[in-house]
Amino acid sequence: MLLLDEPYTGLDAPSTELLTALIERLARDGRALLVATHDIDQSRRYDRVLCLNRRQVALGEPAEVLRRPVLEATYGESIVPVADTDGAPLRAILPAHHHDHG
Repeated sequence: MLLLDEPYTGLDAPSTELLTALIERLARDGRALLVATHDIDQSRRYDRVLCLNRRQVALGEPAEVLRRPVLEATYGESIVPVADTDGAPLRAILPAHHHDHG
């Protein structure tokens, strides 16, 4: 099992591509990977998503889990919805200090 905590933070585009390819290869090879991230778009690429806020909020496939009610329960009601100009699904913008680690 490989545990990764915010592995993409600070990476440039080429390094991001290399890391993504490595993660995909390891998953194809049957390795278990746990990736901690606050990047909602990034988490849409994974098989399953676990949302936490001092407890388990939701667990399942990204299309089921990454919906507004779950995100509000995960990040708090400080989510600001923004519609893409091409009509794509809403994305969330979170204030810099969106949760308490205490």
